[in-house]
Amino acid sequence: MAMFKNIIYSYRTDRAVLDVYLVDYDAVRLKSDVHINGAFLEEGEFVGEIDTETGKEVLDELKDERAFQASEIEVKITAPGSTRKIIESINTYTDQYEQEYGRFPKTLIFTINDLPHVSHADEVVHTCKEVLGKGDNFVWKYRLQ
Repeated sequence: MAMFKNIIYSYRTDRAVLDVYLVDYDAVRLKSDVHINGAFLEEGEFVGEIDTETGKEVLDELKDERAFQASEIEVKITAPGSTRKIIESINTYTDQYEQEYGRFPKTLIFTINDLPHVSHADEVVHTCKEVLGKGDNFVWKYRLQ
C-alpha cells in the first residue's frame, strides 16, 4: 500500500480472494539497478529533454554531472532501457506460465504516471507490445479515475 497516495479505502487482497472477488496470484519481484540505486549522468552526455506542453524533444549536452535518486526515476527522468529490461524479465515468467498452463497469465503492471508526452504508462504499454509481440490489442492501459 505504500506506493499509493491518499488511500481512502483498503480492502486486503487476501480478503478479496477469500470473498471470491479475486483469484490468488503469484507475485513476481524484479530488481532494477536504476530503480534501486538511481541514475548518474556524466558531464558531456547527451540527454533528450521533452517539452511537456508540445511533446517536442531537444537533445542537450550536460554541462555538469547529475545524480538522481531512485524515487526520481520516471518522475524527473525516464529510463526506457530499464523499462525494457524489466518487461523482458516479466516475459520470461509469462512464457514459462504460458508453456505450463496453455494461456498467457493476466498481468498487471503499475506505472508512475500517465502525463501527456512523458507518460510512463504509455512507455510501458509500447514496450510490452514490442517485447511480447502479441499484437496491438493484447496490451492496454487502464486508468483509475
